[in-house]
Parts: sequence; structure tokens; C-alpha cells
Amino acid sequence: SAKGSKTLSSRLRGIKYISVKDMPIDGRDAVKAGFKGKAIGDVLQSALDYSIRTGKSSKEDLLKHINSIK
Repeated sequence: SAKGSKTLSSRLRGIKYISVKDMPIDGRDAVKAGFKGKAIGDVLQSALDYSIRTGKSSKEDLLKHINSIK
């Protein structure tokens, strides 16, 4: 429906990052938070999903998120 697509487009406008590479945190931040190996990529993907889901995209918010996973 037109209403549904409008909702989707408004949600898409709010997304800042579409790739882990776009985010203000990286593997070094994940390592500092105590993640190793494959878990680094997993936690960065989780941060991207969190940013898309919540609209929170600051480095501080994303660091809080990855630190809450441990």
C-alpha cells in the first residue's frame, strides 16, 4: 500500500549507516571492548543492526551497545 511504502521511505531516510565501514566505530574499538577473532565482525554487525533499528548512530551510543553485549 502507499501508506506502507511511505513509512518505509521515512525509515530509510533516518538510516545513517548502510555498512559497517560507514560507522564511527571499527575493529579497534571492538578489540578494546574485549572482542577477538570472528566476534569482532559479529559485534560490528550487531552495532550496525542496532543503529538501523534504533536510529542511534553516535560513536558513544554504538560503543555503549557493543559494551552491553559482553
